[in-house]
Amino acid sequence: MNLIDFHVTKIISEEKDVVYKLLNITKEQVDNETEELWKNFLLGNGVKQTYEYWDDGGTRIDTEIFNLDKNQKPYYVGYVGQH
Repeated sequence: MNLIDFHVTKIISEEKDVVYKLLNITKEQVDNETEELWKNFLLGNGVKQTYEYWDDGGTRIDTEIFNLDKNQKPYYVGYVGQH
């Protein structure tokens, strides 16, 4: 699998909340979750970003959720990553 670089050109929106709310999961569903690692992830502080990026295929818009408690860093304009 070949990775290609992508470049974030614009942050369209950014929302902060608990990760499970950003994923549209109810608290009841989280409470019923049996996998502890996943449950802890869902209960973490998060950021949901909608961003514009470009890569070899052109310009696109995507959404990503980051768990700040797991040291995941939100994107910023000028960020370069691979996918």
